[in-house]
Amino acid sequence: CTDFCYVEEINGRSKNYCDRSNSEYPCAPNKGYYGRGPIQISWNYNYGAAGRSLGSDLLGNPDIVANDPMISFKTA
Repeated sequence: CTDFCYVEEINGRSKNYCDRSNSEYPCAPNKGYYGRGPIQISWNYNYGAAGRSLGSDLLGNPDIVANDPMISFKTA
């Protein structure tokens, strides 16, 4: 498969990409910050910064990166 086949990281839910030392973009309870979108952003600090830039709560709702095509490509 080539060219944007996956909108979520394969086996991403099994990985913990939460930097608990990052106080600017703290991890939300029960949320996973694994790779989503065309460039597969991951980690809470990347979701937080992208969300701030886009005016969307990606820390509280990281799944929107995989489910909303506009947000998904804007994170790229």
